[in-house]
Amino acid sequence: MATYYVATTGNDAGNGSADSPWRTISHAMSTELQPGDEVVVRPGTYNEQVDINRGGSASGDVTLRSEVPGEALIRPPSSGWTAINVNDDYVTIDGFDIAGANGSGIGSADVHHITVSNNIIHDNGESGVQLNYGEFFIVEGNEIYGNAASGWYSGISIYQARNITGDTETEGPRIIIRDNVAYDNVTEVAPHTDGNGIILDDFQNNQNGSTWGTYQYESLVENNLLYENGGKGIAIHWSDNVTISNNTAYHNNHSPYLDGTWQGELSNQDANNNVWVNNIAIADPEFNNQNNTAIGFYGNNSNVEWANNITYNGRDGDGSMRLDGGNPALSAADGNLLGVDPQLVDPANGDFRLSADSPAIDAGSQDYGVASDDLAGNDRTVGEVDMGAYEYGSTSTGGSTGGSTGGSTGGSTGGSTDGSTDGSTDGSTGGSDGGEAPTPVAANDDSGFVVTAGEATTIDSSALLANDVGSGTLDVTDVMNAVGGSVRLNASGDVVFTAAADAATAGFDYEVTDANGTVDTATASISVQPATDLPGGEQVSFWGDAMPDVQSASDTASVELGLRFSVDEAGTIDALRFFDGDGSDGVQTGRLWSSSGQEIASVEFEASGTGWKTAALDQPITVRAGERYVVSYHVDDGGYAVSQNALTGSADAGPISHSSNAGVFAYGDGATFPNGTYQSSNYFADVVFSSAGSTAVPEASGSTTIWSDGARPDIASDPDTDGVELGLKFQVNEDGEIDALRVYDGADGGPNYTGRLWTASGQELASVTFEDTDQGWHTALLETPIEVTAGESYVVSYHAPEGGYAVSQDYFTTELEAGPISLAPDAGVYTYGDEGAFPSSTYGASNYFVDVVFDETRDGTSAVTETTGFLF
Repeated sequence: MATYYVATTGNDAGNGSADSPWRTISHAMSTELQPGDEVVVRPGTYNEQVDINRGGSASGDVTLRSEVPGEALIRPPSSGWTAINVNDDYVTIDGFDIAGANGSGIGSADVHHITVSNNIIHDNGESGVQLNYGEFFIVEGNEIYGNAASGWYSGISIYQARNITGDTETEGPRIIIRDNVAYDNVTEVAPHTDGNGIILDDFQNNQNGSTWGTYQYESLVENNLLYENGGKGIAIHWSDNVTISNNTAYHNNHSPYLDGTWQGELSNQDANNNVWVNNIAIADPEFNNQNNTAIGFYGNNSNVEWANNITYNGRDGDGSMRLDGGNPALSAADGNLLGVDPQLVDPANGDFRLSADSPAIDAGSQDYGVASDDLAGNDRTVGEVDMGAYEYGSTSTGGSTGGSTGGSTGGSTGGSTDGSTDGSTDGSTGGSDGGEAPTPVAANDDSGFVVTAGEATTIDSSALLANDVGSGTLDVTDVMNAVGGSVRLNASGDVVFTAAADAATAGFDYEVTDANGTVDTATASISVQPATDLPGGEQVSFWGDAMPDVQSASDTASVELGLRFSVDEAGTIDALRFFDGDGSDGVQTGRLWSSSGQEIASVEFEASGTGWKTAALDQPITVRAGERYVVSYHVDDGGYAVSQNALTGSADAGPISHSSNAGVFAYGDGATFPNGTYQSSNYFADVVFSSAGSTAVPEASGSTTIWSDGARPDIASDPDTDGVELGLKFQVNEDGEIDALRVYDGADGGPNYTGRLWTASGQELASVTFEDTDQGWHTALLETPIEVTAGESYVVSYHAPEGGYAVSQDYFTTELEAGPISLAPDAGVYTYGDEGAFPSSTYGASNYFVDVVFDETRDGTSAVTETTGFLF
């Protein structure tokens, strides 16, 4: 076992010893580290994204540790995504201050035995800690705040735990989240989704096409303090066999976009065999009058125990529970104190300890096991165990841990260390080294670069550095402030500038760093030439003639690689494209998929050397605005084209667009739906799209539907088994009539459904019966077409008596238009209960795949000739 060192005054040409430290963490982690080795990082600011590709083994972790806790600061460049990517097993990350990532502070996928301890993780766009698709995780002793601003993220998020080790013998919890303080993690964009302090999400592996099945092993969430987060304090959703004990959740659900549904300081949703014990949950109705729920018990649950918890929302005697789906209320007979003030010392000013008169003292239970220490590191049990994260009567350090950690540690560490370390350490060391004073780095402005509108162009860093001076080797270490497009650094350190389609002039700023770590910035000016029209003038693709950073990856495995994309206006997919990096001799297959993984069409690409290849579909695929698809291709022996960190943001190619992290992959032989992501990579899969010339595609002569026959939900059959009415609220933009109703049936051979058409105020106008046959789209004619009026809103719905409905969440985030019909954000509506109830609630901008056939002729006769069902 060896110890290596990194310092801002080091040099990557050194040997990593205490006397000759390396300059960058990335270099240290790319060396031949062995199990048990430790990389110690000295105080300073490190402007890099760290990828850990070499871990340890059962004999010992590879450890990355800050020499002085909280004083080694990792600040990834704007071109990076996750600050620390863990890509191998048996890794420990300890003691860092991590901030400023576009993605998560620390992230992993498909790895096991990962420990994240004693870090300060703050102000990252996605989760503070995001660990996916693995097991044997420990997240402990961290302070996590100010994360999750950009969407579906939280302070600590564990997603789809899986038994990837194959170990069925090890007993006890395999996922442990303990002794953390998480606060102010708030989603700052609509609609509200997450921003939880802690979430264990979909351990049942129901989402995104997972075939792993329910994770059967134990997890533990204990001794955590969660306050003023945007979502729940602790959310256990679709995740089983979890014990949640001795946590304090105070005044969470502080998102400005929270609509009042499915709240809770502590939340158990569609999750089984869980134990909630010794927790404190205090809701904050003063934030808004709907924020009055301490305990949320939602969906379909079994064998969930609630024992010795205390709930309060400011109103004595109010149990402050929300029970959806027929779940039972918590009982005082189980030791729960419902509607009782826990009497914390001074939570408004950060002291979450129990006061001397607190009813939570000695009111806990040891029947389910307790920790040896409380959140402050003191004895967990003084007399009987208390409720909450702090034990009354232990050495009183609990106030500073809970309160001042959030107020002072996060602020002073992130602020003063950031400024003083760079300014003094780098400057003074460089000047006191003896001999001639080092040449100060000076970056000078550049011009003369030419790019094409709408296309990506690579600019060699050497061209930017040619007129710059400094000590030793110069590197372009960051790019920012793009004008007329977007800019990033590729894996080779060169600059990739993508000009906007309408750009006339462009440019960006870049950062130059010399061997001493001193930094200067300069500006590059760019001329933009018009794009060459594609054949036909109406066809659009994402990538044009763009070139990958890596033409042929060294990976030799069989893999499907693709791109997730959205359709923004009606049209057709005419052909599929991909960049062939290794010029394989054999025929390669391209595929178009629904967003949920159903193959819609395929093509064969003939072998013809390297470069872009295009193959036309036998029949163009009709698509509608708002629908989402995946295009992919398969390589048997790897060697695929790739650019890492290329899809860190969304991009719009006119009628088609993609979100961040849109590059997807899946290892395996044959047709495997790709849904994994890695480092925002682009695998250069593409489509050829043709606009329909209008925003609607006819269903039959004179009629229009909202969704095309190829539209597919992300979840074909939700595991919810409660009876529910699901619908779509829409507005008619011109006079006409509704001839028929449509619904996507995700189940195969389930019950018949009743469909209904309503006014916006809940008056039923008509109903139909959908005779169940197969999975797919089903259409049922109205006995008499219903006249509708321009400017009026209506609701179409159906009743699923046993749940199992089709759904895609985060779908209706913006307004959509299908010719004579338009949809506002949050257009998907539902209500639980018996058949015939008007649906008006919304959740997660969900689409429940309900539709109408609109006829603009308004002649009282149907333009649809028969009832049809579609299956692709």
